Amino acid sequence: MRSSLFAAVCVLLSLLPLSNTCAQLQFGARAGITPANALSHNHVVVNGELTALTFNTMRAGTEVYAGITARWWLDNGFFVESDLLYNHQSTDYIINFLDNDVPDLPARDVTHHLVLPLTVGIEIRSVEFTSGLVARLQVRHRSDLDDVRGYVDDLPLILAGYHAGIGYHYGNVLFRLSYQMDFSNYGSGMFISGTELKLDDARNRLVATATYLF
Repeated sequence: MRSSLFAAVCVLLSLLPLSNTCAQLQFGARAGITPANALSHNHVVVNGELTALTFNTMRAGTEVYAGITARWWLDNGFFVESDLLYNHQSTDYIINFLDNDVPDLPARDVTHHLVLPLTVGIEIRSVEFTSGLVARLQVRHRSDLDDVRGYVDDLPLILAGYHAGIGYHYGNVLFRLSYQMDFSNYGSGMFISGTELKLDDARNRLVATATYLF
């Protein structure tokens, strides 16, 4: 389903320049940040033949974004926008072994993405309102969990989600605050001794960006 959604996004992007021949095309450079935030301490219990433990989320690290954007201006202040952004994301987990002789094990999961938002919006004076879909294409991934006995993963290449935000224009500079949520939870596609580590926390974030439009 996620792959189909991403394919649909790509098709829409390819058709955008043809959708309105009178549209004004504008390019820009974009950078952004998501602040680190503590996650709720829900957990998964794993009772394997060789390993008994609880798996908890602790913290989502600071995320950074950098890349380019293209915007098609339509009539009456409406626009369609697509981005190509690099993103670095980290998540801290803690494993509590039920054997009291084994110390707790902190683990960090780090993923590099290409983030591909598709946005529709409207500008009213200097304020704009936006919403749309976002695809996060995994480029590189490493995890301390690889060293845990019985750990395997089957992570999706593409994470799909949605976003909504508000922005303010100051000359050629656009400041925007967006809320993003992926259609997956922390721990999805991660397994220890056959138990999926899917937690209650959805992957969501606030993203603050600054864009210079040429």
